[in-house]
Amino acid sequence: MRKPIEELTFADNFMFGAVLSRNIDLCKEILEIILEKKISRISYSNAEQYLEATPDAKAVHLDVYLEDDTSKAYDMEMQAYDEPDIAARSRYYQANVDINLMAKKKKYKELPESYIIFICTRDYFGHELRKYTYENICHETGDPLNDRTKKIFMNATGNGDAISEELRDLLDYVAGKTAHSDLTKRIDAEVISARKDRKVKMSYMSYDLAIQRSRDDGWNDGNEHRLIEQVCKKLEKGKTNIQISEDLEEPIENINQITTIAQKFAPDYDVEEIMKIMHEKNLLRTV
Repeated sequence: MRKPIEELTFADNFMFGAVLSRNIDLCKEILEIILEKKISRISYSNAEQYLEATPDAKAVHLDVYLEDDTSKAYDMEMQAYDEPDIAARSRYYQANVDINLMAKKKKYKELPESYIIFICTRDYFGHELRKYTYENICHETGDPLNDRTKKIFMNATGNGDAISEELRDLLDYVAGKTAHSDLTKRIDAEVISARKDRKVKMSYMSYDLAIQRSRDDGWNDGNEHRLIEQVCKKLEKGKTNIQISEDLEEPIENINQITTIAQKFAPDYDVEEIMKIMHEKNLLRTV
């Protein structure tokens, strides 16, 4: 097991999902603090939601998926590990959420508002802000597209913008600081309780075994492209195989397989071609 359950914090994906799945009121409160507005009663909540646009498409694993009683959709993701292209990831999540919503609707105009929210432990955009909100706008006029979608990236380490005291304390807590507000103290109590809960412990064992089995048998197809892309970026920076293995927390055998093929394309690494060759050689297997 990579990390004992006693060491898991709210910033760990598993614990994030476990805590919020146990307490819908916390989900609602966190959403209201992030969005800076009251939301309707939550009518649907699911931790570890899987969405698949088509049978052969990469499935999306959502940490916490919610809908309120006006059908607005909210996906909250805890992002504690390095994601080389978080913007593209948010785009893919948005697409899958929309397809899932469209299955329940009959017309495009019935698509409700949706929010993709990443709570990050680092600043992906470099402005030291704690909150970045993105909407589609017209370059020529500056007018919003009004497609009823928003992508929000929270930065637990920022300090450059004015946010509420509650949100600041929540982000500080995610960054590893002591809980101070009433909300973070209640979250912390839930974390402590979840660590001791037998059902949560069993779920974590299954979760960890599934991840380990995936790594032992090869990478699942949905993660192959992202892993190869990460390795190539590390190679561009002159990292050794051992350094890449440590940085990405991947077995050295997996890294060696990728770099052996990738070096043939240096310095212009072609991720798609590398992935194609590795499949042809049966070096990457789906599980």
